[in-house]
Amino acid sequence: MISKPFWLSEDSLGFDQLQQYPTLASKETADVCIVGGGIVGTFIAYWLSEHNISVILLEKDVIAGAASGRNTGFILPGTVEHFNRAVFLYGKDKALSIWRFTEKNYKQILDISQEEKIDYDIQENGSLILAGSEQEHKELKESIALLSQAQVQAEWMPKSFVEEQMGTPQLFGAIKTKIGAGIQPVKLVNALSSVNQKRGISIFEKSSVIDIKEYESNSIQIITEQGSVDCSMAIVSANAYTSQILNSFSELIFPFQGQAFVTDPIPTRLFNEVIYANFGFEYWRQLKDGRLMVGGFREKDPKKGEGFSTEINIELIHGLYDYFNQLFPQAGQPSISHYWAGTMGFSQDGLPIVGNTHMPHCFVCGGFTGHGLGFASAIGELTANLIVNGKADDSNLFHISRFN
Repeated sequence: MISKPFWLSEDSLGFDQLQQYPTLASKETADVCIVGGGIVGTFIAYWLSEHNISVILLEKDVIAGAASGRNTGFILPGTVEHFNRAVFLYGKDKALSIWRFTEKNYKQILDISQEEKIDYDIQENGSLILAGSEQEHKELKESIALLSQAQVQAEWMPKSFVEEQMGTPQLFGAIKTKIGAGIQPVKLVNALSSVNQKRGISIFEKSSVIDIKEYESNSIQIITEQGSVDCSMAIVSANAYTSQILNSFSELIFPFQGQAFVTDPIPTRLFNEVIYANFGFEYWRQLKDGRLMVGGFREKDPKKGEGFSTEINIELIHGLYDYFNQLFPQAGQPSISHYWAGTMGFSQDGLPIVGNTHMPHCFVCGGFTGHGLGFASAIGELTANLIVNGKADDSNLFHISRFN
Protein backbone atom coordinates (compact mmCIF):
# COMPACT_ATOMS: atom_id res chain seq x y z
CA MET A 1 0.00 0.00 0.00
CA ILE A 2 1.19 3.51 -0.85
CA SER A 3 0.19 6.30 1.51
CA LYS A 4 -0.16 8.89 -1.23
CA PRO A 5 -3.19 10.43 -2.95
CA PHE A 6 -3.90 8.35 -6.04
CA TRP A 7 -4.63 11.33 -8.31
CA LEU A 8 -1.21 12.83 -7.53
CA SER A 9 0.68 9.60 -8.16
CA GLU A 10 2.52 8.10 -11.10
CA ASP A 11 -0.03 5.26 -11.18
CA SER A 12 -2.72 7.76 -12.19
CA LEU A 13 -0.85 10.60 -13.90
CA GLY A 14 2.03 8.70 -15.42
CA PHE A 15 4.33 10.84 -13.21
CA ASP A 16 4.35 12.10 -9.64
CA GLN A 17 2.88 15.59 -9.30
CA LEU A 18 5.88 17.81 -8.61
CA GLN A 19 6.58 21.53 -8.97
CA GLN A 20 5.90 22.72 -12.52
CA TYR A 21 6.00 26.52 -12.09
CA PRO A 22 8.56 28.83 -10.46
CA THR A 23 8.52 30.05 -6.88
CA LEU A 24 7.77 33.76 -6.44
CA ALA A 25 11.10 35.36 -5.48
CA SER A 26 10.61 38.99 -6.51
CA LYS A 27 8.21 41.90 -6.30
CA GLU A 28 5.48 41.65 -8.93
CA THR A 29 2.43 43.69 -9.88
CA ALA A 30 -0.90 42.61 -11.35
CA ASP A 31 -4.46 43.74 -11.67
CA VAL A 32 -5.67 40.65 -9.77
CA CYS A 33 -3.84 38.11 -7.62
CA ILE A 34 -5.41 34.74 -6.78
CA VAL A 35 -4.25 32.89 -3.68
CA GLY A 36 -4.81 29.16 -4.13
CA GLY A 37 -3.97 26.90 -7.07
CA GLY A 38 -6.68 24.29 -6.68
CA ILE A 39 -9.61 23.62 -8.98
CA VAL A 40 -11.58 26.75 -7.99
CA GLY A 41 -8.63 29.16 -8.08
CA THR A 42 -7.67 27.75 -11.47
CA PHE A 43 -11.19 28.28 -12.83
CA ILE A 44 -11.28 31.83 -11.43
CA ALA A 45 -8.04 32.49 -13.33
CA TYR A 46 -9.51 30.94 -16.47
CA TRP A 47 -12.56 33.21 -16.38
CA LEU A 48 -10.46 36.27 -15.56
CA SER A 49 -8.34 35.49 -18.62
CA GLU A 50 -11.41 36.29 -20.73
CA HIS A 51 -10.86 39.94 -19.76
CA ASN A 52 -7.97 42.20 -20.71
CA ILE A 53 -6.34 42.26 -17.27
CA SER A 54 -3.14 40.90 -15.73
CA VAL A 55 -3.45 37.99 -13.29
CA ILE A 56 -1.04 36.23 -10.95
CA LEU A 57 -1.90 32.95 -9.22
CA LEU A 58 -0.03 31.84 -6.08
CA GLU A 59 -0.02 28.29 -4.70
CA LYS A 60 1.62 27.42 -1.38
CA ASP A 61 2.58 23.91 -2.46
CA VAL A 62 2.06 22.43 -5.96
CA ILE A 63 -0.91 22.95 -8.24
CA ALA A 64 -3.83 20.72 -7.12
CA GLY A 65 -1.73 19.39 -4.24
CA ALA A 66 -4.30 19.98 -1.50
CA ALA A 67 -8.02 19.08 -1.60
CA SER A 68 -8.16 19.23 -5.40
CA GLY A 69 -5.81 16.23 -5.56
CA ARG A 70 -7.23 14.40 -2.55
CA ASN A 71 -10.92 14.06 -3.37
CA THR A 72 -12.72 11.29 -5.23
CA GLY A 73 -13.33 13.34 -8.38
CA PHE A 74 -17.14 13.69 -8.22
CA ILE A 75 -19.01 16.36 -10.17
CA LEU A 76 -22.48 16.35 -8.62
CA PRO A 77 -25.61 18.50 -8.77
CA GLY A 78 -27.00 20.27 -5.72
CA THR A 79 -25.46 20.76 -2.30
CA VAL A 80 -24.02 18.32 0.22
CA GLU A 81 -27.50 18.06 1.78
CA HIS A 82 -30.32 15.97 0.35
CA PHE A 83 -32.72 18.20 -1.58
CA ASN A 84 -35.48 18.03 1.06
CA ARG A 85 -33.04 19.34 3.64
CA ALA A 86 -31.79 22.03 1.26
CA VAL A 87 -35.39 23.19 0.81
CA PHE A 88 -35.83 23.30 4.59
CA LEU A 89 -32.57 25.19 5.13
CA TYR A 90 -32.64 27.66 2.24
CA GLY A 91 -36.24 27.70 1.00
CA LYS A 92 -37.61 26.04 -2.13
CA ASP A 93 -36.68 28.80 -4.57
CA LYS A 94 -33.10 29.17 -3.38
CA ALA A 95 -32.54 25.40 -3.17
CA LEU A 96 -33.74 25.04 -6.75
CA SER A 97 -31.62 27.98 -7.94
CA ILE A 98 -28.53 26.36 -6.39
CA TRP A 99 -29.38 23.07 -8.11
CA ARG A 100 -29.69 24.86 -11.46
CA PHE A 101 -26.41 26.66 -10.77
CA THR A 102 -24.64 23.31 -10.35
CA GLU A 103 -26.25 22.04 -13.57
CA LYS A 104 -24.75 25.09 -15.27
CA ASN A 105 -21.38 24.27 -13.71
CA TYR A 106 -21.54 20.72 -15.03
CA LYS A 107 -22.21 21.88 -18.58
CA GLN A 108 -19.47 24.51 -18.38
CA ILE A 109 -16.84 21.97 -17.35
CA LEU A 110 -17.83 19.66 -20.20
CA ASP A 111 -17.85 22.52 -22.71
CA ILE A 112 -14.51 23.98 -21.59
CA SER A 113 -12.79 20.60 -21.60
CA GLN A 114 -14.08 19.95 -25.10
CA GLU A 115 -13.12 23.40 -26.36
CA GLU A 116 -9.65 23.24 -24.82
CA LYS A 117 -9.20 19.54 -25.74
CA ILE A 118 -8.63 18.50 -22.12
CA ASP A 119 -8.39 14.80 -21.34
CA TYR A 120 -9.31 14.22 -17.69
CA ASP A 121 -10.55 10.62 -17.71
CA ILE A 122 -14.20 11.62 -17.46
CA GLN A 123 -16.83 8.96 -16.78
CA GLU A 124 -20.08 10.71 -17.63
CA ASN A 125 -22.57 8.17 -16.25
CA GLY A 126 -24.73 10.18 -13.84
CA SER A 127 -24.99 9.83 -10.08
CA LEU A 128 -26.78 7.71 -7.51
CA ILE A 129 -27.74 8.93 -4.06
CA LEU A 130 -28.35 5.79 -2.03
CA ALA A 131 -30.55 5.35 1.02
CA GLY A 132 -28.59 3.49 3.66
CA SER A 133 -31.37 3.50 6.26
CA GLU A 134 -35.14 3.77 6.60
CA GLN A 135 -34.77 7.41 7.66
CA GLU A 136 -32.67 8.23 4.60
CA HIS A 137 -35.15 6.33 2.41
CA LYS A 138 -37.92 8.60 3.74
CA GLU A 139 -35.88 11.74 3.08
CA LEU A 140 -34.88 10.70 -0.43
CA LYS A 141 -38.53 10.00 -1.27
CA GLU A 142 -39.34 13.52 -0.08
CA SER A 143 -36.45 14.84 -2.16
CA ILE A 144 -37.50 13.10 -5.38
CA ALA A 145 -41.04 14.46 -4.95
CA LEU A 146 -39.69 18.01 -4.60
CA LEU A 147 -37.30 17.56 -7.53
CA SER A 148 -40.10 16.20 -9.71
CA GLN A 149 -42.31 19.19 -8.84
CA ALA A 150 -39.45 21.45 -9.97
CA GLN A 151 -39.09 19.44 -13.21
CA VAL A 152 -35.52 18.44 -12.39
CA GLN A 153 -34.28 15.43 -14.32
CA ALA A 154 -34.06 12.79 -11.61
CA GLU A 155 -35.75 9.45 -11.06
CA TRP A 156 -36.46 7.13 -8.16
CA MET A 157 -34.87 3.69 -8.10
CA PRO A 158 -36.64 1.32 -5.69
CA LYS A 159 -34.92 -1.12 -3.35
CA SER A 160 -35.50 -3.98 -5.80
CA PHE A 161 -33.61 -2.11 -8.52
CA VAL A 162 -30.69 -1.32 -6.24
CA GLU A 163 -30.49 -4.92 -5.06
CA GLU A 164 -30.65 -6.26 -8.61
CA GLN A 165 -28.13 -3.76 -10.02
CA MET A 166 -25.67 -3.77 -7.13
CA GLY A 167 -26.18 -7.20 -5.62
CA THR A 168 -26.70 -5.94 -2.08
CA PRO A 169 -29.91 -6.14 0.01
CA GLN A 170 -28.65 -3.63 2.57
CA LEU A 171 -29.72 -0.47 0.74
CA PHE A 172 -33.25 0.95 0.55
CA GLY A 173 -33.46 2.75 -2.80
CA ALA A 174 -31.80 5.59 -4.65
CA ILE A 175 -32.21 8.84 -6.57
CA LYS A 176 -30.56 8.69 -9.98
CA THR A 177 -29.57 11.89 -11.75
CA LYS A 178 -28.40 12.20 -15.33
CA ILE A 179 -26.02 14.95 -14.28
CA GLY A 180 -23.03 13.49 -12.50
CA ALA A 181 -19.56 12.37 -13.52
CA GLY A 182 -16.29 11.07 -12.20
CA ILE A 183 -13.06 12.71 -13.35
CA GLN A 184 -9.31 12.78 -12.69
CA PRO A 185 -9.23 16.25 -11.06
CA VAL A 186 -5.46 16.74 -11.15
CA LYS A 187 -5.41 16.19 -14.90
CA LEU A 188 -8.11 18.85 -15.23
CA VAL A 189 -6.23 21.37 -13.05
CA ASN A 190 -2.92 20.69 -14.81
CA ALA A 191 -4.43 21.12 -18.27
CA LEU A 192 -6.40 24.22 -17.32
CA SER A 193 -3.29 25.74 -15.71
CA SER A 194 -1.43 25.20 -18.98
CA VAL A 195 -4.26 26.97 -20.84
CA ASN A 196 -4.13 29.83 -18.31
CA GLN A 197 -0.39 30.22 -18.72
CA LYS A 198 -0.73 30.39 -22.50
CA ARG A 199 -3.32 33.13 -21.97
CA GLY A 200 -0.73 35.18 -20.09
CA ILE A 201 -1.49 34.29 -16.47
CA SER A 202 1.59 34.02 -14.25
CA ILE A 203 1.56 30.96 -11.96
CA PHE A 204 3.85 30.51 -8.97
CA GLU A 205 4.11 27.36 -6.86
CA LYS A 206 5.82 26.85 -3.49
CA SER A 207 4.81 30.45 -2.74
CA SER A 208 3.15 30.45 0.65
CA VAL A 209 1.32 33.66 1.58
CA ILE A 210 2.26 34.99 4.99
CA ASP A 211 0.32 38.27 4.95
CA ILE A 212 -2.26 40.25 2.99
CA LYS A 213 -2.63 43.94 3.74
CA GLU A 214 -4.04 47.10 2.29
CA TYR A 215 -1.44 49.01 0.35
CA GLU A 216 -1.83 52.74 -0.13
CA SER A 217 -5.47 53.79 -0.63
CA ASN A 218 -6.98 51.26 -3.00
CA SER A 219 -4.48 48.44 -3.48
CA ILE A 220 -3.54 45.15 -1.85
CA GLN A 221 -0.11 43.82 -1.06
CA ILE A 222 0.34 40.04 -0.81
CA ILE A 223 3.53 38.99 0.91
CA THR A 224 5.02 35.52 0.41
CA GLU A 225 8.08 33.94 2.00
CA GLN A 226 10.37 35.16 -0.79
CA GLY A 227 8.44 37.81 -2.72
CA SER A 228 5.35 39.98 -2.94
CA VAL A 229 2.55 41.03 -5.28
CA ASP A 230 1.00 44.49 -5.44
CA CYS A 231 -2.46 44.29 -7.01
CA SER A 232 -5.72 46.14 -7.38
CA MET A 233 -7.77 43.14 -6.24
CA ALA A 234 -6.94 39.92 -4.39
CA ILE A 235 -8.97 36.70 -4.29
CA VAL A 236 -8.31 34.16 -1.54
CA SER A 237 -9.36 30.78 -2.92
CA ALA A 238 -7.77 28.58 -0.28
CA ASN A 239 -11.01 26.90 0.87
CA ALA A 240 -10.20 24.95 4.08
CA TYR A 241 -7.08 27.06 4.65
CA THR A 242 -8.83 30.44 4.33
CA SER A 243 -8.63 31.18 8.05
CA GLN A 244 -4.87 30.54 8.05
CA ILE A 245 -4.56 33.53 5.72
CA LEU A 246 -7.49 35.62 6.99
CA ASN A 247 -8.18 35.12 10.70
CA SER A 248 -11.60 36.72 10.42
CA PHE A 249 -12.87 33.62 8.55
CA SER A 250 -12.22 31.18 11.38
CA GLU A 251 -15.93 31.15 12.25
CA LEU A 252 -17.18 31.02 8.65
CA ILE A 253 -15.06 28.28 7.01
CA PHE A 254 -13.94 25.24 8.99
CA PRO A 255 -11.42 22.51 8.08
CA PHE A 256 -12.59 18.89 8.14
CA GLN A 257 -10.59 15.81 7.25
CA GLY A 258 -11.76 12.97 5.01
CA GLN A 259 -10.18 9.55 4.39
CA ALA A 260 -10.07 7.68 1.08
CA PHE A 261 -8.49 4.68 -0.60
CA VAL A 262 -8.14 3.07 -4.01
CA THR A 263 -7.90 -0.66 -4.64
CA ASP A 264 -6.11 -2.69 -7.27
CA PRO A 265 -8.27 -3.20 -10.40
CA ILE A 266 -10.98 -5.86 -10.23
CA PRO A 267 -12.36 -7.63 -13.33
CA THR A 268 -16.03 -7.09 -12.48
CA ARG A 269 -17.84 -3.84 -13.30
CA LEU A 270 -19.88 -3.10 -10.15
CA PHE A 271 -20.88 0.54 -10.75
CA ASN A 272 -21.00 3.08 -13.54
CA GLU A 273 -22.29 6.10 -11.61
CA VAL A 274 -20.63 8.18 -8.92
CA ILE A 275 -22.33 7.22 -5.67
CA TYR A 276 -23.23 8.95 -2.41
CA ALA A 277 -24.59 7.03 0.58
CA ASN A 278 -25.36 7.58 4.26
CA PHE A 279 -26.26 11.27 3.85
CA GLY A 280 -23.05 11.83 1.89
CA PHE A 281 -20.74 10.59 4.63
CA GLU A 282 -19.63 7.68 2.40
CA TYR A 283 -19.08 7.76 -1.35
CA TRP A 284 -17.52 5.58 -4.00
CA ARG A 285 -16.97 4.99 -7.69
CA GLN A 286 -15.26 2.51 -9.99
CA LEU A 287 -12.56 3.85 -12.28
CA LYS A 288 -12.17 2.98 -15.94
CA ASP A 289 -9.47 0.40 -15.19
CA GLY A 290 -11.62 -1.38 -12.62
CA ARG A 291 -10.14 0.16 -9.48
CA LEU A 292 -12.57 0.95 -6.65
CA MET A 293 -12.24 4.38 -5.04
CA VAL A 294 -13.96 4.83 -1.68
CA GLY A 295 -14.07 7.79 0.71
CA GLY A 296 -15.72 8.83 3.94
CA PHE A 297 -16.05 7.69 7.54
CA ARG A 298 -15.51 11.21 8.88
CA GLU A 299 -18.46 10.59 11.23
CA LYS A 300 -16.55 7.67 12.79
CA ASP A 301 -13.62 9.88 13.78
CA PRO A 302 -13.70 10.70 17.54
CA LYS A 303 -12.71 14.26 16.59
CA LYS A 304 -15.26 14.28 13.73
CA GLY A 305 -12.42 15.02 11.35
CA GLU A 306 -11.99 18.60 12.55
CA GLY A 307 -8.69 20.35 11.86
CA PHE A 308 -6.11 20.97 9.14
CA SER A 309 -4.24 17.69 9.46
CA THR A 310 -3.83 15.39 6.47
CA GLU A 311 -2.43 12.64 8.69
CA ILE A 312 -3.92 9.28 7.77
CA ASN A 313 -6.07 7.47 10.33
CA ILE A 314 -5.34 3.88 9.40
CA GLU A 315 -8.12 2.58 11.67
CA LEU A 316 -10.65 4.63 9.71
CA ILE A 317 -9.20 3.38 6.43
CA HIS A 318 -9.60 -0.23 7.58
CA GLY A 319 -13.11 0.52 8.89
CA LEU A 320 -14.10 2.11 5.59
CA TYR A 321 -12.71 -0.89 3.71
CA ASP A 322 -14.68 -3.33 5.89
CA TYR A 323 -17.86 -1.24 5.51
CA PHE A 324 -17.58 -1.32 1.72
CA ASN A 325 -16.85 -5.04 1.54
CA GLN A 326 -19.79 -5.86 3.80
CA LEU A 327 -22.02 -4.02 1.35
CA PHE A 328 -20.39 -5.52 -1.72
CA PRO A 329 -18.78 -8.90 -0.99
CA GLN A 330 -18.80 -9.57 -4.73
CA ALA A 331 -15.93 -7.08 -4.99
CA GLY A 332 -13.74 -9.90 -3.67
CA GLN A 333 -11.80 -7.85 -1.07
CA PRO A 334 -9.19 -6.45 -3.46
CA SER A 335 -5.96 -5.08 -2.05
CA ILE A 336 -5.71 -1.38 -1.29
CA SER A 337 -3.10 0.22 -3.55
CA HIS A 338 -3.23 3.84 -2.29
CA TYR A 339 -4.73 5.53 0.78
CA TRP A 340 -4.71 9.12 1.97
CA ALA A 341 -6.47 11.91 3.84
CA GLY A 342 -7.50 15.36 2.68
CA THR A 343 -8.81 18.56 4.23
CA MET A 344 -12.13 20.04 3.10
CA GLY A 345 -13.49 23.51 3.80
CA PHE A 346 -17.00 23.49 5.30
CA SER A 347 -18.91 26.76 5.51
CA GLN A 348 -21.12 27.81 8.38
CA ASP A 349 -24.34 27.17 6.43
CA GLY A 350 -23.12 24.54 3.95
CA LEU A 351 -23.00 26.89 0.95
CA PRO A 352 -20.01 28.47 -0.79
CA ILE A 353 -18.99 31.96 0.29
CA VAL A 354 -18.11 34.67 -2.22
CA GLY A 355 -17.52 38.30 -1.37
CA ASN A 356 -15.20 40.91 0.04
CA THR A 357 -13.43 40.69 3.39
CA HIS A 358 -12.89 43.53 5.86
CA MET A 359 -10.54 44.82 3.14
CA PRO A 360 -12.76 46.06 0.29
CA HIS A 361 -10.24 45.00 -2.37
CA CYS A 362 -9.74 41.49 -1.03
CA PHE A 363 -12.30 38.81 -1.91
CA VAL A 364 -12.84 35.26 -0.68
CA CYS A 365 -14.23 32.32 -2.63
CA GLY A 366 -14.44 29.18 -0.48
CA GLY A 367 -16.40 26.96 1.87
CA PHE A 368 -17.53 24.32 -0.64
CA THR A 369 -18.43 21.75 2.01
CA GLY A 370 -17.13 18.78 0.05
CA HIS A 371 -18.66 19.83 -3.28
CA GLY A 372 -15.88 21.92 -4.81
CA LEU A 373 -16.06 20.26 -8.23
CA GLY A 374 -19.84 20.72 -8.22
CA PHE A 375 -19.38 24.51 -8.12
CA ALA A 376 -15.86 25.12 -9.47
CA SER A 377 -16.36 26.59 -12.94
CA ALA A 378 -19.64 28.43 -12.40
CA ILE A 379 -18.49 29.99 -9.14
CA GLY A 380 -15.18 30.84 -10.78
CA GLU A 381 -17.08 32.73 -13.47
CA LEU A 382 -19.28 34.40 -10.84
CA THR A 383 -16.26 35.54 -8.84
CA ALA A 384 -14.49 36.84 -11.94
CA ASN A 385 -17.58 38.83 -12.94
CA LEU A 386 -17.87 40.32 -9.44
CA ILE A 387 -14.24 41.39 -9.58
CA VAL A 388 -14.34 42.86 -13.09
CA ASN A 389 -17.90 44.18 -13.34
CA GLY A 390 -18.95 44.60 -9.71
CA LYS A 391 -21.96 42.36 -10.28
CA ALA A 392 -22.76 38.81 -11.33
CA ASP A 393 -25.79 36.62 -11.94
CA ASP A 394 -26.66 34.42 -8.94
CA SER A 395 -24.24 36.24 -6.63
CA ASN A 396 -27.09 36.57 -4.10
CA LEU A 397 -27.01 32.78 -3.63
CA PHE A 398 -23.52 32.78 -2.17
CA HIS A 399 -22.62 36.34 -1.21
CA ILE A 400 -20.92 36.81 2.13
CA SER A 401 -23.43 39.53 3.03
CA ARG A 402 -25.86 36.80 4.15
CA PHE A 403 -23.86 36.52 7.39
CA ASN A 404 -24.13 40.20 8.28
